[in-house]
Amino acid sequence: MNRIFQLNDDDYNFPPASMANKEGLLAFGGDLSPSRLIVAYANGIFPWFNDNSAILWWSLDPRLVIRPGEMRVSKSLRHTLRSGRFESKIDTNFEGVIKHCAQMTREGQDGTWLNDEMIEAYIQLHRMGLAHSFETYFEGDLVGGLYGVALGKLFCGESMFHTMSDASKVAFYNLHSFLIEHGFQLIDCQQETKHLVSLGAYLIDRADYLDEIQKLVKEPTLKGNWGDFRAVFRCAFHRKVDLLQLLVNSLASFLVHKQSCWALLSECVREVAEQKASYQAVLNIVEETANGCRSSREQKV
Repeated sequence: MNRIFQLNDDDYNFPPASMANKEGLLAFGGDLSPSRLIVAYANGIFPWFNDNSAILWWSLDPRLVIRPGEMRVSKSLRHTLRSGRFESKIDTNFEGVIKHCAQMTREGQDGTWLNDEMIEAYIQLHRMGLAHSFETYFEGDLVGGLYGVALGKLFCGESMFHTMSDASKVAFYNLHSFLIEHGFQLIDCQQETKHLVSLGAYLIDRADYLDEIQKLVKEPTLKGNWGDFRAVFRCAFHRKVDLLQLLVNSLASFLVHKQSCWALLSECVREVAEQKASYQAVLNIVEETANGCRSSREQKV
């Protein structure tokens, strides 16, 4: 059996993830500080432990993943999405999502793995703009969702929950759509579950996973509140993304009822095309168009 390493409290170094034992356990100890968690995820390692144990660090082999663009959408889920029965939001209630997840159990495990220390650690990452929640609501109540950590073009999914049928699948669909729109390359699902496999996830060798994420985590990270189009816009602008595509993506991502906005959007695109606009000028145009779309939607209702 491979050695289980004890982490040093004085630094954030981990042994190579490839040295985890056959169950995927690599190390114990350390803390759940944001700095240590960021190093862990960037190296294919994640924490998972119970209240009565030390902090345990894992890197599973094989690893469950799905690439943006590969989600399997069933006919029943497609019907649910088209019905409009659920409302979807991003990063408006991270704490609510993670606390609901804490009440769920992972396959093959008794009790919760999300204790108060873990919850607070991910809330800190959320405040730093690195951890994100995708939420599903029914008549104003939170009925499903998921959360995870974004580094570069990698999204590390942590947990999901639902209290109504299809609610977590809707949250995953919205995550998947968002990641496609913003150029993410891989979703880490960690361990195999029937639920995630039904959505299109599959296993790959840990060595391949580790090799791929070393490149992905070096890409610029989309930080901030993903539910605020201005935060996403600001990050994309300063990375010199094409302004027209940026404008379309920003509005399309965050305006749920956009069917009534195409005339305003077209006018907005023309304005941007006719000028070498500064960041603030383009942001003003985007906000004006968004406000116009919201007014149009309210009048329609």
